[in-house]
Amino acid sequence: MFIYVGCSGGMTSSMFCQRIIKAIEKVNSPLRAVYDDVGTIIRRKKEFEGHFDLVFAYGGINYIEPYNAYDFGTIFDVVFIAPQMRHMTKSKQEILKDYPVVVKDIGMKTFGTMDGETAYNNLLDELIGLDYERSYVSMKHPETKNGDKNIELLVLGANKEDSFFKSFFDYWGARGLRVLVESYSLETLYDFHPAETFDIRVLFGSSDLVNKEDFPKLTRRIDSVMMMPFANPTLEKKKQWFSDYHIPVFIFSASNVAIKNGEADARRYDDILDDIVYQSEFTREISPAEWETPPPKKIKKTALFGLISWE
Repeated sequence: MFIYVGCSGGMTSSMFCQRIIKAIEKVNSPLRAVYDDVGTIIRRKKEFEGHFDLVFAYGGINYIEPYNAYDFGTIFDVVFIAPQMRHMTKSKQEILKDYPVVVKDIGMKTFGTMDGETAYNNLLDELIGLDYERSYVSMKHPETKNGDKNIELLVLGANKEDSFFKSFFDYWGARGLRVLVESYSLETLYDFHPAETFDIRVLFGSSDLVNKEDFPKLTRRIDSVMMMPFANPTLEKKKQWFSDYHIPVFIFSASNVAIKNGEADARRYDDILDDIVYQSEFTREISPAEWETPPPKKIKKTALFGLISWE
């Protein structure tokens, strides 16, 4: 079970987690428990699961933002909010509402005393109940990547005013599809509140915004990618990144873009839309090991009477 304890900046939640772990060790509990900062827990989740029964993470509650909601919602079972930050509870519940994670205030008595044994005893029964609650919620969540959201399409190397793409939107509109066009950023990808409902959300972005650090988060929502033939040459390498996540990439030839003063005969590309719909509805979430399994910890070795060491 992964538990996040969030306070204002991470200091008091760190002390709280530390004392709980000491209390668990002191009473010789059969539960294996560990704690670390939230960034380490998220990066090395696979190292912790399977080795520990209780994994406590500490940090500031405002670390939870729309763009990393997926990480919290799929890693943590419970988010406890320290008493001094309970005014943030509703906003964090709203951010995580689409995920089977329980967000709640931690009791003043449990948190305020900083007594590890008391806190552990108070938490244990509550965690068991919360585990059942989360299991019930999890059963109601979809397993496919698309779930109940609409299609989100990323366009790289083009401008949203290009007539080539406007012809796509006009054609899709004629077919009864509602298209929402926006500029891409990781924040807007996750934190958006459209005034009108839509079927296809098209985000135009620069190739520079596609980087390794944020790429796993980008792939959680993007269903397909379109690239212009004149895009940044580095996108040739980044095509493989999308392939690793089974996200279809469509690259238009220069001759296609040049026809009709830059306007596309969108009917020629009906198969693209069909492929996007198929991929988004029937592809489960995947987590390629190359991207999401952290490297093993280096082990320092020493030889020759300690004169030489290596990793």
